[in-house]
Amino acid sequence: MIDAATLVEWVIHHGSWLVISVLVAAVVVFLLERKIRRLEARIAALKAAANEFEDTLDKEAILPPTATGPNTVVPGQDNWEDIRSHWRVVRDRLEELITEVDGRRQRTYDRTSRYTYRDIIDMLRADAKLDATTATFLHSMNETFLGQRRNARTTSVDAANAFIERFNRVAKTLKLKPPPRWPRGAASQLAG
Repeated sequence: MIDAATLVEWVIHHGSWLVISVLVAAVVVFLLERKIRRLEARIAALKAAANEFEDTLDKEAILPPTATGPNTVVPGQDNWEDIRSHWRVVRDRLEELITEVDGRRQRTYDRTSRYTYRDIIDMLRADAKLDATTATFLHSMNETFLGQRRNARTTSVDAANAFIERFNRVAKTLKLKPPPRWPRGAASQLAG
């Protein structure tokens, strides 16, 4: 049997190590949480930079006209600008929906590429942030945006109108407001 003095001596000797261990663990947790917050801030900054870069790429897709003169209108540029501006509204709303998802699940979104929003749309659908019909329209819009981005100069009025029609179909569900429309020929003026 252990006497009281031995027990007290053991608790003092081992207890101090326990207290030191708990303090070290608390410091490590604090430092890790601080590091995580810094990394999350960096990720947010990188996302913003990526979106800005994507916008720059979109603007560069408006190629200068082949004909001479500053007032030459390239037919597809205005149509492409309609698609681009409407997609930007959709993309921003999808990013807002991601912020409404549980924090642990948000990390999965953080690791997902934003070049195409196909996976993001599927993930939001799985997280019950989008219904099936809306997701289908968004997939179609994503594909149209990516396809027209490579062919901005040849974007037809029909393609732009179809895209805007799909936008209008999802606008109420996603609470979207259409972007301001550019005057016809404005995109061509900027490209020249």
